Amino acid sequence: MTNVLYETRDGVALLTLNRPEKLNALSPELLDELEAALERASGEANVRVVVIRGAGRAFSTGYDLEAFAHRPLLSPEAWRERHRRNIERWLRIWNLPKPVIAQVHGYVLAGACEMSLACDLTVAAEGTQFGEPEIQDVSGPPTMFMPWVLGLKKTKELLLTGELIDAREAERIGLINRVVPPDRLEEETMALAGKLARLAPAALTFNKVSINRTYEVMGLLTALSMNQELMALIHLTEDSLPWRRLLSEQGVRAFLQARRERVGEGQ
Repeated sequence: MTNVLYETRDGVALLTLNRPEKLNALSPELLDELEAALERASGEANVRVVVIRGAGRAFSTGYDLEAFAHRPLLSPEAWRERHRRNIERWLRIWNLPKPVIAQVHGYVLAGACEMSLACDLTVAAEGTQFGEPEIQDVSGPPTMFMPWVLGLKKTKELLLTGELIDAREAERIGLINRVVPPDRLEEETMALAGKLARLAPAALTFNKVSINRTYEVMGLLTALSMNQELMALIHLTEDSLPWRRLLSEQGVRAFLQARRERVGEGQ
């Protein structure tokens, strides 16, 4: 694997997103390798905790737009399948029998933000920027974890504006667990992972499952399934199709330039 690096250290599996030249944008190849790495960590008895982190200047800027540039428009069935797979990928983290910590810095955007929400704990470097800007592309998050983490009002503020927030605000509203100085990010994350790794594995597994089942009984899985259908539909609306065509016919640069002209240079 080259897009996701795998190593173990003192009972902790370190999964490093490794496309630093693309700010670790989530390409299909990277996502496949991440799934394989999670499966490997799940099956290794010496691994007690998993940490997902990013190489280079950012954790990840989200799904790679290059995957859709200069390619035919997706059919309704293809959009539905794409969103189903997105949900399936992040539920792999949700259902992993071992705690998963997101170690984040730089940018945590769109699909990457959803990945961090699926993780059990998130430790962020000061200055990290979080957000789900998909609405600015006439789209939306394919995996609707945020309401279950933040609640109604803050979720609507972030998802309906597409605005970014920094790590301190993310900690204040409960999007993440801790903010640490950038030069202490790995040290603090490994200290937290080490604390968990010293606990009985069965206790970690059953407590994680018990917490997750509480949210599932409240309707989390049903809500994710409904969002799959709605996000497939949004890409077929009259508002969305011109954006999809622009990306398909003219590529990422034209797509991003049109977004800047529509929502402003700062987005």
